[in-house]
Amino acid sequence: MNSVIGSLIIVIIAIAIYILLTVKGTSPIIGALVATAFLSIFAIGGFFENFFTNFTSGMSGMLGGFFLQFGFGTLFGKFMDMTGAADRVGHTLMVKMGEKRLVYALMIATMLLAMTGAPHFALMPPLCYALMKNAKLPRYIGLTAVAGAGTAATCLPGCMTAADVLPATILGTTIYDGADIGILCCVVQLILVVLFVNHLIKKAEAKGEGYDPRADEPAMREDNDMPGFGASLFAIILVIALCAVFVMIIGFQTLWAVVFSTTIGMVYLYLVGRKYIHANIWTETRNSIEGVMPVIVSVCAVMGFATVVSMTSAYQAVIPVILNWSIHPAVIAVLGTMLITAMCADPISGGLAFAGTVGLQLIEKGANAGMVYRLCAITSYTFDTMPHGGATTMAMRMFGYDIKTGYKYLFAVNLVTPTIYAIIAMFYSMIVY
Repeated sequence: MNSVIGSLIIVIIAIAIYILLTVKGTSPIIGALVATAFLSIFAIGGFFENFFTNFTSGMSGMLGGFFLQFGFGTLFGKFMDMTGAADRVGHTLMVKMGEKRLVYALMIATMLLAMTGAPHFALMPPLCYALMKNAKLPRYIGLTAVAGAGTAATCLPGCMTAADVLPATILGTTIYDGADIGILCCVVQLILVVLFVNHLIKKAEAKGEGYDPRADEPAMREDNDMPGFGASLFAIILVIALCAVFVMIIGFQTLWAVVFSTTIGMVYLYLVGRKYIHANIWTETRNSIEGVMPVIVSVCAVMGFATVVSMTSAYQAVIPVILNWSIHPAVIAVLGTMLITAMCADPISGGLAFAGTVGLQLIEKGANAGMVYRLCAITSYTFDTMPHGGATTMAMRMFGYDIKTGYKYLFAVNLVTPTIYAIIAMFYSMIVY
């Protein structure tokens, strides 16, 4: 379809189909296939070229880097879980901070794990259940705290999530560039999340809502079945520190650094916590990777969908318009990433698409590379946790909610609050850069 307006309508309909199918309980992968098939009919090049070539190439192009980054982060998280190190960190924080501050202990533990690239939505539920049970609060408050704190961690320099690592690889920066912007956004996010969580707590107490256990709720370990707090916390510190050394001293690419640092972290966890591993380590690691593959494939399917979106008249009209904006590069970085991410319907796909097109050209024209990278990374999270996204799928499954009952909490702290801090970061960058 050559009409830009008509093409844009088709893109919106395709995204709506994608989201509607997911909300109705259809697999996000099936949703991607149906939405892409519809969009391929109207995209430039026709159905066969878009569905069988562009969609599949978009998926495969995403798979390599994302699988390494997310796969190794997931494996590190599994080692934290198998050895009891994750439980120890959370348990100790709970004891040290006291019952009145249990939610804050949960947020700190989430941020520590999220910084390593480990999937916090997969790791935090057991600790979340224990803390919420002690605090006599509903599980959804724990879900909100974990989701909001995880997003705050992604803003920090050195965070090793896919949305931070992959754009850095494209733009030739490191995950430590634009540190001041990231720290500012992290602070804003934490303030907003704490206010919202406190609001939910007061509302739950006023209604008399207490803890709502799941039937299949995993149990916390006994105190003598976990490594010490120092050894457990050191595993997280080790991975973060090694990544910094590999990038800033040795000169590794960010993705290389993530793979090597998490690998060393897993070896360390095995050495200090092997006696606390009660299952077959090879079976558990295999199950971990196999269990996360649907999430990886879902994200890659979104990238395939985004690739077909890039073949529409609407998308191809948007890029030149963004590049021709005669405004500060910070505004282009924030609004451009929001626009492209919205069209791609996924934060990682949108961030990569912006970085590989507009981002590179902004840097070539003299914009500060660190600023462009950081604004791209933090702004892509304005469309994180869409109903069809892999993070949403994992969060709903692990916390025992469905889209109708649990999504509103993710929407608040993974879409609304990131939009607020992205706008604040934009104005800050216009002044400083």
